[in-house]
Amino acid sequence: MYGGETLHRHLSFWNNLTFGFAMVSPVVGLYIIIGVQTALTGGGRFTPEHNAFMRG
Repeated sequence: MYGGETLHRHLSFWNNLTFGFAMVSPVVGLYIIIGVQTALTGGGRFTPEHNAFMRG
């Protein structure tokens, strides 16, 4: 119908690697931000005493 055009649906190793990198990078960035915040503030944000949901 369109003159023999073919859509190739495959991922090479490098395409798969770049897709995986793009998926993992934001998560690693969030962990780095939380790690720096914890190192600077002493981790008080994550203790049960300061968490409203943990209070009985």
